[in-house]
Amino acid sequence: MTRDRAINTVVDVALALSFLGIAVLVLSTVTFPEQPEPQQFDADRTAAVLATSTFNVSYSVEPVLEEARAAEELDEDLRSQRISHGTVAAHVAAAAVANLTIRSERVTATGRQYRDAVDNQLRNHLAGTQFETSVAAHWEPYPEAVVGGTATVGADPPPDRDIRTSELTVSSGFDPVRAEALEAVDDGGGYGAVADLIARATIEGYLPAVESKHALEADRSSSVLTRYRYERLSELLEDSTTEAIRDEIEQADAEPADANEQLAAALAAEMKPELRQRFETPRAAARSLTVGTVTITVRTWEP
Repeated sequence: MTRDRAINTVVDVALALSFLGIAVLVLSTVTFPEQPEPQQFDADRTAAVLATSTFNVSYSVEPVLEEARAAEELDEDLRSQRISHGTVAAHVAAAAVANLTIRSERVTATGRQYRDAVDNQLRNHLAGTQFETSVAAHWEPYPEAVVGGTATVGADPPPDRDIRTSELTVSSGFDPVRAEALEAVDDGGGYGAVADLIARATIEGYLPAVESKHALEADRSSSVLTRYRYERLSELLEDSTTEAIRDEIEQADAEPADANEQLAAALAAEMKPELRQRFETPRAAARSLTVGTVTITVRTWEP
């Protein structure tokens, strides 16, 4: 993988694609296997197809660049077209993670643009089938967390049809931390220890420090988008160190790892009381963690 290609993937799809096992340099489209017969509109079979079939996705980050330019009062043109390659399931999972929200407010529009591109590609590939399909991806570090992401592509399931459902999970690209959280609790840690692990995994997964540093030093488009994501996260977390984070990532020798620590501390501060309220014990909170996976639900039905 070339450095530029890796940076583009990291910046444009909220860093998710490169950690979901997507071969972003393999740009030849692989067609879907032969479609099932009409009577075989089986959700399990469809889920297996989506987990192994691949296609290219071409999309634009122009709406995000517009937001970033407005935030930095820039008027220059920046490169906005992107392309990525991977399995259908991984694309939908990446769209969910890219569509990160905090208290139901989206960080940037990247996830929406990417989701729309994946949706168009999926509908094109399924155009000849004899059944309808909906694919929904959902990521959250624990049930009803303050932070999460979703993406749904395909047709809308009708309320009056026999709908078959199947589920699968794929990697979110984030450190799972469940085992670490259980170990921390066994060592005497409480809700705060669990919250710290979740927050660090979430921030580092969304904006990996090493890749973010490369992006800040890369082309103008990559650096503008990365700075904007840091600023949006600090704004949504209402972090008192927003100015310090902005100063940190705007330096020529920026160290995103320092900014990530500050953001993780702010996120953990919100998660700790939420975990205490939702779970009877810190161990119950640790056992509930799903930081490392995205759940994909496949629904199929006859037209």
